[in-house]
Amino acid sequence: MTTKLLVIVGPTGVGKSALAMRLARAFDGEIVGADSRQVYRHMSIGTAKPSYADRTEIPHHIVDIIEPDQRYSLALFLRHARESIHNAKKVHGRLPLVVGGTGQYIRGLLEGWQVPEVNPNAKLREELESRVESDGVKALFAELRRLDPVVAERVDCRNPRRVIRALEVALSRDDDASPAGGEGQSEPYKIPPDYDPLIIGLTMDRPVLYARIDARIDAQLATGWLDEVRALRERGYGAAHPALSGLGYAELLRHLDGELPLAEAVQRIKYRTHRYVRQQYNWFRLTDKRIRWLTAPVGYAEFGELLDEIQAWLASGIN
Repeated sequence: MTTKLLVIVGPTGVGKSALAMRLARAFDGEIVGADSRQVYRHMSIGTAKPSYADRTEIPHHIVDIIEPDQRYSLALFLRHARESIHNAKKVHGRLPLVVGGTGQYIRGLLEGWQVPEVNPNAKLREELESRVESDGVKALFAELRRLDPVVAERVDCRNPRRVIRALEVALSRDDDASPAGGEGQSEPYKIPPDYDPLIIGLTMDRPVLYARIDARIDAQLATGWLDEVRALRERGYGAAHPALSGLGYAELLRHLDGELPLAEAVQRIKYRTHRYVRQQYNWFRLTDKRIRWLTAPVGYAEFGELLDEIQAWLASGIN
């Protein structure tokens, strides 16, 4: 039986979570997070997680599920998301709402990517880390581009951790002679899912969005973000752990280590977040006809029209 799936996408800071709460209340929904950072525990302020009150009122899935020293992957997200959607609809009888800004996650879910969970290879990773130190990240990125040029296009060539992980997956896949569909492969094996999605995109004029993001970062710092990073470090988490490479955490760690003045760290966070927004728009294109774009903030009249549109969609076909 086809599952109706409401999807809310858009860049960071645009207001996806607030709209998701309004729609979850209106249609008795459960929210399935599609955010690669909100999965980590002890990291609430800097990842702009839904509040405790929101999560108490509306069930939220794939939030606060792993420790910051653990790795989270596309393969894990796809498994968790499919389970969460099934439970929301088939077990609880509610409308699943997939909400987030990690474009690869949402695309993989909607297109039915089949991605085996490639376990970390500690020995290979240690070798690759040594090669970064001796040869530089550019040499490893060149090898990744040779092995899987499509994946190389999606990886930040300046980020050693991401280049190492992508190359680790590519090399492990070749060693295992695994069939098409390994994590990170350019042509993932697909099984079209039995979903009927309605995709809502939130957007905003870029200068306005940047100003909104900058204000949010200032507010996060005012409400204790630096203390959150300090507490993470006291728990033993640092720059070498996957979660702490996220937006803002790496810069604030460098400030705590005396490498950056706070003002410079904050400015770098803002610039890096602006760059991330531009990357998100590569996944969520305004020209994509599958997405029903709305300009944020969504006013009363627009919200009423959206409710009518969703109601008509829910009434159509098999739910």
